[in-house]
Amino acid sequence: MAPLSYETIYWIDLPICILSAIVNFLIFVAYIYFRDLRIYNFRLVFYLAISELLTCTGKKYLAFMLPWWQSYEMCIAQAIILNFSGLSSILWTSVISFTIYRSVVLEKKDGWKYEMYYLLYAFGIPLSMNFLPMLTNSFGEAEGWCWITIEGGSFIRTFLGGNLWRIINYIAPLWLIIFFNFVMYLRTLAKIRRMIDNVTDEDLRKNMLYNRLKLYPLMLLICHLPVTVHRVLGFFDIVDPDNVWLTSLLASFFIILSGFLNAVVYGLTDRVKQELQKLMLATSSDSSEDISFITSSEGDENGRGSTYTI
Repeated sequence: MAPLSYETIYWIDLPICILSAIVNFLIFVAYIYFRDLRIYNFRLVFYLAISELLTCTGKKYLAFMLPWWQSYEMCIAQAIILNFSGLSSILWTSVISFTIYRSVVLEKKDGWKYEMYYLLYAFGIPLSMNFLPMLTNSFGEAEGWCWITIEGGSFIRTFLGGNLWRIINYIAPLWLIIFFNFVMYLRTLAKIRRMIDNVTDEDLRKNMLYNRLKLYPLMLLICHLPVTVHRVLGFFDIVDPDNVWLTSLLASFFIILSGFLNAVVYGLTDRVKQELQKLMLATSSDSSEDISFITSSEGDENGRGSTYTI
């Protein structure tokens, strides 16, 4: 890919990357600053925001796209960070979907008991997966940005020299999680639908978790479909390397957009907005009911983190 194409991708993606970084950093600061938000549900969003911030850092601040930033060391750093953060953010969406399912459908309110296992799952697995491409020295330039490079030659050589790691580190987990999330949310939506059948207040219906849940799996699907197509084209070497910048642009843009949408839909709930408004206005206000993923909890449950969602 020509340097001009890298630079074009960089500048087109930069605004949405900055916006994504700001929103995810806002969630990060909100969790640290507001004691009332340090509950189990918001901690999951906090962990997701950390992964998305790493993606923004890897995509832009360690990017090798601009000619004067290009170096082998920066490229490897970007590849390692993106390989970790990309998989981690996907896994955290599955933790959130499973938590909502357990709380709504199974009526289990003890998700905080398994938080350590979730941390090992969504941070530990991506960290350990980083070592696989290192075994074959496969981190490097990869059609648009640094990730897992592919060796030239026969199909078997390209498969073992990069494509295998791409499948294991990203493509296979992504689509397994997409399927898992759809199943979890469909079951949850069915339960919520039965719960609100007798509700006549249209305003309540609009603010229900039911409407927000519809967005969660679709965001993951829409935002990661372009990068999947982009990597499949690279897998079969369909696109001329000199003309791959267009699919690289779309893939890169939607990956960053995913981080922004995750922060807005998962994190910027009514409860979070209320805390921010209290800070800005420096006045106390009555709490209103926030029927969303993040809700308040009382007593001893607040320290550990409640999983009440409705």
